[in-house]
Amino acid sequence: MPTQRQKPAEGSFSQSTGMIYVFNIIVGTGALTLPNAFHEGGYVLSTLILLILGFFSYVTATYMIEAMAIANFMRRKTFNRRLGTIITPTSDEEENVDQSDRAALLPPAINGEDVYISTGTDERHSFDIVEKVEMGEMASMFLNKLGLIIFYVCISLYLFGDLTIYGSAVPKSIRDAICTYEPMNCTKVDMYDLCWESSRLTRHHVYQIFVAVFFCTLGLFVFGNAQKTKLLQLFTTLCRWTAFLSMIILCVIHLAKRPSSEKPIRPAIFNFRGLPSLFGTCVYSFMCHHSIPSIVAPIRSKNKLKKLFAYDYICIALFYLLLALTAIFTFETFKDLYTLNFSPKTSCSESKVNVPTVLAYFIMLFPVFTLSSSFPIIGITLRNNLETILKSCVKVGRRQRILLVIFVLLLPCAVSIVTEDIGFLVGFTGSYAGVAVQYVIPALLVYNARRQAQLKLRRPIFFANQSVFQSKYWVFAVLLWAWLAVIVNTIYNILKARVSV
Repeated sequence: MPTQRQKPAEGSFSQSTGMIYVFNIIVGTGALTLPNAFHEGGYVLSTLILLILGFFSYVTATYMIEAMAIANFMRRKTFNRRLGTIITPTSDEEENVDQSDRAALLPPAINGEDVYISTGTDERHSFDIVEKVEMGEMASMFLNKLGLIIFYVCISLYLFGDLTIYGSAVPKSIRDAICTYEPMNCTKVDMYDLCWESSRLTRHHVYQIFVAVFFCTLGLFVFGNAQKTKLLQLFTTLCRWTAFLSMIILCVIHLAKRPSSEKPIRPAIFNFRGLPSLFGTCVYSFMCHHSIPSIVAPIRSKNKLKKLFAYDYICIALFYLLLALTAIFTFETFKDLYTLNFSPKTSCSESKVNVPTVLAYFIMLFPVFTLSSSFPIIGITLRNNLETILKSCVKVGRRQRILLVIFVLLLPCAVSIVTEDIGFLVGFTGSYAGVAVQYVIPALLVYNARRQAQLKLRRPIFFANQSVFQSKYWVFAVLLWAWLAVIVNTIYNILKARVSV
Protein backbone atom coordinates (compact mmCIF):
# COMPACT_ATOMS: atom_id res chain seq x y z
CA MET A 1 0.00 0.00 0.00
CA PRO A 2 1.66 3.25 -1.03
CA THR A 3 2.18 5.94 1.50
CA GLN A 4 0.29 9.18 1.20
CA ARG A 5 2.44 12.20 0.48
CA GLN A 6 1.65 15.14 2.75
CA LYS A 7 1.03 18.59 1.38
CA PRO A 8 3.39 21.37 2.28
CA ALA A 9 2.39 23.69 5.07
CA GLU A 10 0.42 26.75 4.10
CA GLY A 11 3.17 28.98 5.39
CA SER A 12 5.73 27.51 2.99
CA PHE A 13 8.33 29.61 1.21
CA SER A 14 11.10 29.35 -1.39
CA GLN A 15 14.75 28.36 -0.86
CA SER A 16 15.93 31.95 -1.25
CA THR A 17 13.52 33.08 1.47
CA GLY A 18 14.73 30.22 3.65
CA MET A 19 18.30 31.38 3.11
CA ILE A 20 17.33 34.86 4.36
CA TYR A 21 15.64 33.39 7.44
CA VAL A 22 18.75 31.35 8.28
CA PHE A 23 20.92 34.44 7.88
CA ASN A 24 18.66 36.52 10.13
CA ILE A 25 18.47 33.90 12.87
CA ILE A 26 22.24 33.33 13.05
CA VAL A 27 23.27 36.99 12.91
CA GLY A 28 22.07 38.34 16.25
CA THR A 29 23.42 39.36 19.63
CA GLY A 30 26.72 37.49 19.20
CA ALA A 31 27.70 39.75 16.30
CA LEU A 32 27.57 42.79 18.61
CA THR A 33 30.29 41.31 20.84
CA LEU A 34 32.54 40.02 18.03
CA PRO A 35 34.59 43.25 17.53
CA ASN A 36 35.61 43.32 21.20
CA ALA A 37 36.46 39.59 21.05
CA PHE A 38 38.60 40.17 17.92
CA HIS A 39 40.32 43.08 19.65
CA GLU A 40 41.19 40.94 22.70
CA GLY A 41 42.21 37.81 20.76
CA GLY A 42 44.15 39.40 17.89
CA TYR A 43 42.80 39.56 14.37
CA VAL A 44 44.72 36.57 12.92
CA LEU A 45 43.91 34.20 15.80
CA SER A 46 40.31 35.46 15.84
CA THR A 47 39.91 34.91 12.10
CA LEU A 48 41.21 31.34 12.38
CA ILE A 49 38.96 30.52 15.34
CA LEU A 50 35.93 32.06 13.62
CA LEU A 51 36.47 30.05 10.42
CA ILE A 52 37.12 26.76 12.28
CA LEU A 53 34.06 27.17 14.49
CA GLY A 54 31.96 28.21 11.50
CA PHE A 55 33.02 25.04 9.66
CA PHE A 56 32.13 22.75 12.58
CA SER A 57 28.86 24.63 13.03
CA TYR A 58 28.00 23.92 9.37
CA VAL A 59 28.86 20.24 9.86
CA THR A 60 26.45 19.94 12.78
CA ALA A 61 23.79 21.96 10.93
CA THR A 62 23.83 19.29 8.19
CA TYR A 63 23.60 16.68 10.98
CA MET A 64 20.42 18.36 12.23
CA ILE A 65 18.92 18.26 8.73
CA GLU A 66 19.80 14.56 8.32
CA ALA A 67 18.42 13.66 11.76
CA MET A 68 15.21 15.53 10.92
CA ALA A 69 14.87 13.59 7.65
CA ILE A 70 15.28 10.27 9.47
CA ALA A 71 12.74 11.36 12.08
CA ASN A 72 10.26 12.15 9.28
CA PHE A 73 10.92 8.73 7.74
CA MET A 74 10.30 6.91 11.00
CA ARG A 75 7.06 8.77 11.60
CA ARG A 76 5.78 8.24 8.07
CA LYS A 77 6.71 4.61 7.46
CA THR A 78 5.46 2.82 10.54
CA PHE A 79 4.61 -0.87 10.14
CA ASN A 80 3.04 -2.91 12.85
CA ARG A 81 5.21 -5.90 13.79
CA ARG A 82 2.27 -8.30 14.18
CA LEU A 83 -0.09 -7.33 11.37
CA GLY A 84 2.53 -6.29 8.82
CA THR A 85 0.24 -3.48 7.67
CA ILE A 86 0.95 0.17 7.25
CA ILE A 87 0.02 2.47 10.09
CA THR A 88 -0.26 6.00 8.83
CA PRO A 89 0.81 8.25 11.69
CA THR A 90 -1.70 10.94 12.55
CA SER A 91 -0.53 14.48 12.96
CA ASP A 92 -2.11 17.67 14.21
CA GLU A 93 -3.00 20.40 11.77
CA GLU A 94 0.08 22.07 10.38
CA GLU A 95 0.80 25.36 12.10
CA ASN A 96 2.22 28.42 10.44
CA VAL A 97 5.89 28.45 11.24
CA ASP A 98 7.08 31.19 13.56
CA GLN A 99 10.55 32.25 12.46
CA SER A 100 11.59 33.37 15.93
CA ASP A 101 15.14 33.32 17.20
CA ARG A 102 14.21 30.48 19.54
CA ALA A 103 11.80 27.63 18.55
CA ALA A 104 9.76 25.47 20.98
CA LEU A 105 11.40 22.23 22.05
CA LEU A 106 8.76 19.90 23.44
CA PRO A 107 9.09 16.14 22.79
CA PRO A 108 6.19 13.70 22.24
CA ALA A 109 6.45 10.04 23.15
CA ILE A 110 7.38 7.53 20.45
CA ASN A 111 6.87 3.79 20.33
CA GLY A 112 10.28 2.15 20.16
CA GLU A 113 8.90 -1.31 19.26
CA ASP A 114 7.54 -0.41 15.83
CA VAL A 115 9.38 -1.69 12.77
CA TYR A 116 10.20 0.73 9.94
CA ILE A 117 10.40 -0.59 6.40
CA SER A 118 11.03 1.08 3.06
CA THR A 119 11.41 -0.36 -0.44
CA GLY A 120 14.23 0.73 -2.71
CA THR A 121 11.91 2.48 -5.19
CA ASP A 122 10.12 4.37 -2.42
CA GLU A 123 13.12 5.30 -0.27
CA ARG A 124 13.93 8.57 -2.01
CA HIS A 125 10.56 10.01 -0.97
CA SER A 126 10.46 8.25 2.39
CA PHE A 127 13.10 10.58 3.77
CA ASP A 128 11.49 13.78 2.50
CA ILE A 129 11.20 16.43 5.21
CA VAL A 130 7.49 17.17 5.30
CA GLU A 131 6.72 17.41 8.99
CA LYS A 132 8.46 19.74 11.43
CA VAL A 133 10.25 17.65 14.08
CA GLU A 134 11.78 19.83 16.78
CA MET A 135 15.13 19.23 18.43
CA GLY A 136 13.48 18.02 21.63
CA GLU A 137 11.31 15.58 19.71
CA MET A 138 14.36 14.14 17.97
CA ALA A 139 16.09 13.82 21.34
CA SER A 140 13.14 11.77 22.64
CA MET A 141 13.27 9.56 19.53
CA PHE A 142 17.01 8.94 19.26
CA LEU A 143 18.51 9.39 22.74
CA ASN A 144 18.12 7.24 25.84
CA LYS A 145 16.78 8.56 29.13
CA LEU A 146 20.17 9.86 30.30
CA GLY A 147 20.77 11.53 26.94
CA LEU A 148 17.35 13.16 27.10
CA ILE A 149 18.06 14.54 30.56
CA ILE A 150 21.43 15.90 29.41
CA PHE A 151 19.72 17.50 26.41
CA TYR A 152 17.16 19.33 28.54
CA VAL A 153 19.77 20.45 31.04
CA CYS A 154 21.99 21.85 28.26
CA ILE A 155 19.20 23.59 26.34
CA SER A 156 17.80 25.04 29.58
CA LEU A 157 21.21 26.39 30.62
CA TYR A 158 21.66 27.89 27.16
CA LEU A 159 18.26 29.59 27.32
CA PHE A 160 18.98 30.85 30.84
CA GLY A 161 22.17 32.38 29.43
CA ASP A 162 20.18 33.90 26.58
CA LEU A 163 17.72 35.55 28.96
CA THR A 164 20.57 36.89 31.08
CA ILE A 165 22.35 38.36 28.05
CA TYR A 166 19.17 40.00 26.80
CA GLY A 167 18.35 41.21 30.31
CA SER A 168 21.75 42.93 30.49
CA ALA A 169 22.10 44.24 26.92
CA VAL A 170 18.79 46.12 26.80
CA PRO A 171 19.12 47.97 30.17
CA LYS A 172 22.77 48.79 29.47
CA SER A 173 21.93 50.28 26.07
CA ILE A 174 19.16 52.43 27.57
CA ARG A 175 21.37 53.50 30.49
CA ASP A 176 24.23 54.59 28.26
CA ALA A 177 21.84 56.51 26.02
CA ILE A 178 20.19 58.55 28.81
CA CYS A 179 23.02 59.10 31.35
CA THR A 180 24.52 62.54 30.75
CA TYR A 181 26.93 63.16 33.66
CA GLU A 182 30.61 63.57 32.79
CA PRO A 183 33.51 64.19 35.24
CA MET A 184 35.02 67.68 35.33
CA ASN A 185 38.44 66.41 34.20
CA CYS A 186 36.87 64.20 31.52
CA THR A 187 38.30 60.99 32.98
CA LYS A 188 36.95 57.64 31.88
CA VAL A 189 33.39 57.08 33.04
CA ASP A 190 32.71 53.85 34.92
CA MET A 191 29.58 52.28 36.36
CA TYR A 192 30.09 53.91 39.79
CA ASP A 193 29.98 57.46 38.41
CA LEU A 194 26.78 59.47 38.67
CA CYS A 195 24.19 59.10 35.91
CA TRP A 196 23.01 62.71 36.10
CA GLU A 197 24.72 65.63 37.77
CA SER A 198 21.58 66.55 39.73
CA SER A 199 21.00 62.99 40.98
CA ARG A 200 22.68 60.70 43.49
CA LEU A 201 22.00 57.64 41.39
CA THR A 202 25.09 56.04 39.89
CA ARG A 203 25.15 54.54 36.41
CA HIS A 204 25.06 51.06 37.96
CA HIS A 205 22.00 51.96 40.05
CA VAL A 206 20.19 53.17 36.93
CA TYR A 207 21.23 49.99 35.12
CA GLN A 208 19.83 47.84 37.95
CA ILE A 209 16.56 49.78 37.92
CA PHE A 210 16.17 49.19 34.19
CA VAL A 211 16.98 45.47 34.65
CA ALA A 212 14.15 45.19 37.18
CA VAL A 213 11.75 47.15 34.93
CA PHE A 214 12.74 45.06 31.90
CA PHE A 215 12.08 41.72 33.60
CA CYS A 216 8.87 42.91 35.31
CA THR A 217 7.33 44.25 32.10
CA LEU A 218 8.42 41.78 29.41
CA GLY A 219 8.34 38.94 31.94
CA LEU A 220 4.54 39.20 32.02
CA PHE A 221 4.44 37.81 28.47
CA VAL A 222 6.23 34.64 29.65
CA PHE A 223 3.05 33.69 31.53
CA GLY A 224 1.25 33.45 28.18
CA ASN A 225 2.10 32.12 24.73
CA ALA A 226 3.41 35.10 22.77
CA GLN A 227 4.74 34.67 19.22
CA LYS A 228 6.45 36.97 16.80
CA THR A 229 4.10 38.27 14.13
CA LYS A 230 5.30 38.72 10.58
CA LEU A 231 5.04 42.50 10.98
CA LEU A 232 7.25 42.39 14.09
CA GLN A 233 9.73 40.13 12.30
CA LEU A 234 9.92 42.61 9.42
CA PHE A 235 10.42 45.54 11.79
CA THR A 236 13.22 43.86 13.78
CA THR A 237 14.93 42.68 10.57
CA LEU A 238 14.93 46.21 9.13
CA CYS A 239 16.28 47.65 12.40
CA ARG A 240 19.00 45.02 12.58
CA TRP A 241 20.29 45.44 9.02
CA THR A 242 20.05 49.23 9.06
CA ALA A 243 22.21 49.28 12.19
CA PHE A 244 24.75 46.68 11.02
CA LEU A 245 25.21 48.22 7.59
CA SER A 246 25.46 51.71 9.11
CA MET A 247 28.26 50.60 11.44
CA ILE A 248 30.22 48.95 8.63
CA ILE A 249 29.76 51.88 6.22
CA LEU A 250 30.75 54.45 8.87
CA CYS A 251 33.96 52.53 9.61
CA VAL A 252 34.80 52.12 5.91
CA ILE A 253 34.28 55.86 5.32
CA HIS A 254 36.49 56.69 8.30
CA LEU A 255 39.29 54.37 7.11
CA ALA A 256 39.06 55.74 3.56
CA LYS A 257 39.16 59.40 4.68
CA ARG A 258 41.70 59.03 7.48
CA PRO A 259 44.43 61.66 7.03
CA SER A 260 47.97 60.46 6.43
CA SER A 261 49.13 62.38 9.51
CA GLU A 262 46.96 60.24 11.80
CA LYS A 263 48.80 57.28 13.28
CA PRO A 264 47.25 54.01 12.03
CA ILE A 265 45.90 51.57 14.59
CA ARG A 266 47.90 48.36 14.89
CA PRO A 267 45.74 45.75 16.67
CA ALA A 268 47.21 42.58 18.16
CA ILE A 269 47.79 39.62 15.84
CA PHE A 270 47.77 36.73 18.33
CA ASN A 271 46.69 37.04 21.96
CA PHE A 272 45.87 33.70 23.57
CA ARG A 273 44.73 35.37 26.79
CA GLY A 274 41.61 36.48 24.96
CA LEU A 275 40.86 32.94 23.77
CA PRO A 276 38.05 32.04 26.24
CA SER A 277 35.96 35.10 25.41
CA LEU A 278 36.76 34.76 21.69
CA PHE A 279 35.77 31.10 21.57
CA GLY A 280 32.49 31.56 23.44
CA THR A 281 31.54 34.60 21.38
CA CYS A 282 32.22 32.81 18.07
CA VAL A 283 30.19 29.76 19.16
CA TYR A 284 27.31 32.00 20.22
CA SER A 285 27.53 33.92 16.93
CA PHE A 286 26.87 30.77 14.84
CA MET A 287 24.02 29.40 16.95
CA CYS A 288 20.93 28.37 14.97
CA HIS A 289 20.65 24.62 15.43
CA HIS A 290 17.64 24.56 17.73
CA SER A 291 15.75 26.70 15.17
CA ILE A 292 16.65 24.62 12.09
CA PRO A 293 13.45 22.49 12.13
CA SER A 294 11.28 25.63 12.10
CA ILE A 295 13.20 26.99 9.11
CA VAL A 296 13.62 23.82 7.05
CA ALA A 297 10.11 22.31 7.32
CA PRO A 298 8.23 25.06 5.38
CA ILE A 299 10.77 25.32 2.53
CA ARG A 300 8.96 24.06 -0.56
CA SER A 301 11.91 22.48 -2.40
CA LYS A 302 14.41 20.81 -0.09
CA ASN A 303 16.70 19.18 -2.64
CA LYS A 304 19.48 21.75 -2.11
CA LEU A 305 19.42 22.32 1.63
CA LYS A 306 23.10 21.51 2.09
CA LYS A 307 24.10 24.08 -0.54
CA LEU A 308 21.69 26.63 0.90
CA PHE A 309 23.26 26.32 4.35
CA ALA A 310 26.78 26.32 2.86
CA TYR A 311 26.11 29.60 1.05
CA ASP A 312 24.62 31.05 4.23
CA TYR A 313 27.59 30.07 6.38
CA ILE A 314 30.06 31.48 3.85
CA CYS A 315 28.15 34.78 3.65
CA ILE A 316 27.83 35.00 7.44
CA ALA A 317 31.54 34.29 8.00
CA LEU A 318 32.46 36.99 5.47
CA PHE A 319 29.99 39.41 7.06
CA TYR A 320 31.42 38.76 10.54
CA LEU A 321 34.96 39.31 9.27
CA LEU A 322 33.94 42.55 7.56
CA LEU A 323 32.20 43.80 10.71
CA ALA A 324 35.01 42.85 13.10
CA LEU A 325 38.02 43.80 10.96
CA THR A 326 36.68 47.24 10.01
CA ALA A 327 35.98 47.78 13.72
CA ILE A 328 39.39 46.85 15.13
CA PHE A 329 41.22 49.01 12.58
CA THR A 330 38.92 51.95 13.40
CA PHE A 331 38.63 51.90 17.21
CA GLU A 332 41.42 51.53 19.78
CA THR A 333 39.09 50.59 22.66
CA PHE A 334 35.78 48.74 22.68
CA LYS A 335 32.65 48.54 24.76
CA ASP A 336 31.35 45.00 25.27
CA LEU A 337 28.41 45.92 23.02
CA TYR A 338 29.81 47.27 19.75
CA THR A 339 26.81 49.58 19.24
CA LEU A 340 27.92 51.63 22.27
CA ASN A 341 31.09 52.67 20.38
CA PHE A 342 28.87 54.88 18.22
CA SER A 343 27.67 57.14 21.04
CA PRO A 344 26.68 60.76 20.28
CA LYS A 345 29.26 63.51 20.67
CA THR A 346 29.52 65.12 24.14
CA SER A 347 31.82 67.67 25.78
CA CYS A 348 34.19 64.92 26.98
CA SER A 349 33.79 62.17 24.41
CA GLU A 350 32.92 61.52 20.83
CA SER A 351 32.85 58.51 18.57
CA LYS A 352 35.97 57.86 16.53
CA VAL A 353 33.78 58.00 13.43
CA ASN A 354 31.60 60.88 12.34
CA VAL A 355 28.05 59.80 13.25
CA PRO A 356 24.97 62.01 12.90
CA THR A 357 23.24 62.37 16.28
CA VAL A 358 19.99 60.71 15.24
CA LEU A 359 21.83 57.75 13.68
CA ALA A 360 24.05 57.45 16.77
CA TYR A 361 21.03 57.10 19.07
CA PHE A 362 19.42 54.63 16.66
CA ILE A 363 22.53 52.42 16.61
CA MET A 364 22.86 52.58 20.40
CA LEU A 365 19.20 51.69 20.98
CA PHE A 366 18.59 49.15 18.22
CA PRO A 367 19.34 46.19 20.57
CA VAL A 368 16.44 47.44 22.69
CA PHE A 369 13.99 46.94 19.80
CA THR A 370 15.29 43.63 18.48
CA LEU A 371 16.12 41.87 21.77
CA SER A 372 12.94 42.94 23.54
CA SER A 373 10.79 41.32 20.86
CA SER A 374 12.61 37.98 21.27
CA PHE A 375 12.83 37.93 25.07
CA PRO A 376 9.27 36.61 25.76
CA ILE A 377 9.70 33.80 23.20
CA ILE A 378 12.93 32.63 24.81
CA GLY A 379 11.30 32.76 28.23
CA ILE A 380 8.31 30.72 27.04
CA THR A 381 10.60 28.17 25.42
CA LEU A 382 12.59 27.80 28.65
CA ARG A 383 9.38 27.52 30.66
CA ASN A 384 8.09 24.76 28.38
CA ASN A 385 11.36 22.82 28.63
CA LEU A 386 11.45 22.98 32.43
CA GLU A 387 7.78 22.04 32.55
CA THR A 388 8.50 18.96 30.44
CA ILE A 389 11.24 17.91 32.88
CA LEU A 390 8.95 18.44 35.89
CA LYS A 391 6.10 16.46 34.34
CA SER A 392 8.24 13.34 34.48
CA CYS A 393 8.49 13.74 38.27
CA VAL A 394 5.44 15.61 39.59
CA LYS A 395 2.04 16.80 38.44
CA VAL A 396 2.26 20.32 37.02
CA GLY A 397 -0.81 22.46 37.68
CA ARG A 398 -1.55 26.17 37.42
CA ARG A 399 0.23 27.05 40.67
CA GLN A 400 3.33 25.09 39.65
CA ARG A 401 3.39 26.87 36.27
CA ILE A 402 3.26 30.28 37.96
CA LEU A 403 6.12 29.33 40.29
CA LEU A 404 8.05 27.97 37.31
CA VAL A 405 7.72 31.26 35.39
CA ILE A 406 8.84 33.21 38.47
CA PHE A 407 11.91 30.96 38.70
CA VAL A 408 12.59 31.37 34.95
CA LEU A 409 12.61 35.15 35.40
CA LEU A 410 14.25 35.52 38.82
CA LEU A 411 17.47 33.61 38.13
CA PRO A 412 18.59 35.52 35.00
CA CYS A 413 17.32 38.77 36.56
CA ALA A 414 19.53 38.20 39.60
CA VAL A 415 22.59 37.49 37.43
CA SER A 416 21.89 40.57 35.27
CA ILE A 417 21.61 42.78 38.35
CA VAL A 418 24.93 41.52 39.73
CA THR A 419 26.95 41.91 36.51
CA GLU A 420 26.67 44.04 33.39
CA ASP A 421 29.64 42.42 31.67
CA ILE A 422 27.90 41.23 28.51
CA GLY A 423 31.13 39.98 26.95
CA PHE A 424 31.62 37.60 29.87
CA LEU A 425 28.00 36.40 29.71
CA VAL A 426 28.17 35.71 25.97
CA GLY A 427 31.57 34.01 26.28
CA PHE A 428 30.49 31.80 29.19
CA THR A 429 27.15 30.83 27.62
CA GLY A 430 28.78 30.02 24.28
CA SER A 431 31.76 28.16 25.75
CA TYR A 432 29.71 25.63 27.72
CA ALA A 433 25.96 25.39 27.05
CA GLY A 434 26.47 26.69 23.49
CA VAL A 435 29.07 24.00 22.73
CA ALA A 436 26.64 21.31 23.92
CA VAL A 437 23.67 22.62 21.90
CA GLN A 438 25.65 23.42 18.74
CA TYR A 439 28.12 20.52 18.58
CA VAL A 440 27.50 17.68 21.03
CA ILE A 441 23.72 17.21 20.75
CA PRO A 442 23.49 17.32 16.90
CA ALA A 443 26.41 14.84 16.67
CA LEU A 444 24.74 12.44 19.13
CA LEU A 445 21.36 12.82 17.39
CA VAL A 446 22.64 11.97 13.91
CA TYR A 447 24.84 9.11 15.17
CA ASN A 448 21.93 7.42 16.96
CA ALA A 449 19.46 8.26 14.18
CA ARG A 450 21.67 6.54 11.60
CA ARG A 451 22.07 3.48 13.81
CA GLN A 452 18.34 3.18 14.47
CA ALA A 453 17.39 3.66 10.82
CA GLN A 454 19.91 1.05 9.66
CA LEU A 455 18.75 -1.43 12.31
CA LYS A 456 15.11 -0.98 11.30
CA LEU A 457 15.83 -1.23 7.57
CA ARG A 458 18.58 -3.85 8.00
CA ARG A 459 20.68 -2.15 5.31
CA PRO A 460 22.53 1.15 4.70
CA ILE A 461 20.40 4.21 4.01
CA PHE A 462 20.78 6.74 1.21
CA PHE A 463 18.73 9.89 0.62
CA ALA A 464 19.10 13.45 -0.70
CA ASN A 465 19.39 15.34 2.57
CA GLN A 466 22.12 13.20 4.07
CA SER A 467 25.07 15.14 5.40
CA VAL A 468 28.18 14.98 3.23
CA PHE A 469 30.07 14.18 6.44
CA GLN A 470 28.88 10.55 6.57
CA SER A 471 31.86 8.91 8.20
CA LYS A 472 31.49 8.16 11.90
CA TYR A 473 34.93 9.69 12.32
CA TRP A 474 33.44 13.09 11.51
CA VAL A 475 31.04 12.63 14.42
CA PHE A 476 33.93 11.64 16.68
CA ALA A 477 35.94 14.63 15.42
CA VAL A 478 33.10 17.02 16.33
CA LEU A 479 32.77 15.50 19.80
CA LEU A 480 36.55 15.55 20.32
CA TRP A 481 36.76 19.16 19.17
CA ALA A 482 33.96 20.16 21.56
CA TRP A 483 35.59 18.31 24.47
CA LEU A 484 39.06 19.77 23.84
CA ALA A 485 37.63 23.26 23.38
CA VAL A 486 35.80 23.12 26.73
CA ILE A 487 38.95 21.86 28.50
CA VAL A 488 41.24 24.49 26.94
CA ASN A 489 38.77 27.31 27.67
CA THR A 490 38.34 26.17 31.25
CA ILE A 491 42.12 26.10 31.76
CA TYR A 492 42.50 29.59 30.29
CA ASN A 493 39.64 30.89 32.46
CA ILE A 494 41.31 29.46 35.58
CA LEU A 495 44.71 30.91 34.63
CA LYS A 496 43.11 34.28 33.85
CA ALA A 497 41.37 34.30 37.25
CA ARG A 498 44.64 33.49 39.05
CA VAL A 499 46.49 36.26 37.20
CA SER A 500 43.79 38.80 38.08
CA VAL A 501 43.95 37.77 41.76
